[in-house]
Amino acid sequence: MDGPLRLGRVVEGEVICPWHFFRFDVCTGHAVACDKSQMQLKIYPVKVLDEKVYVDIQ
Repeated sequence: MDGPLRLGRVVEGEVICPWHFFRFDVCTGHAVACDKSQMQLKIYPVKVLDEKVYVDIQ
């Protein structure tokens, strides 16, 4: 639905859409508590080295 997830909250490993309150698992991108949903977030590999965060966006 293109909600601005950057404005959402992260609670216990889930990001919550500020518009629809839909929840997504931050590790898998899958919708939470809605088994029939086809919505899924794109996820990226992340690592932390020497207190710096690296995201692989390829």
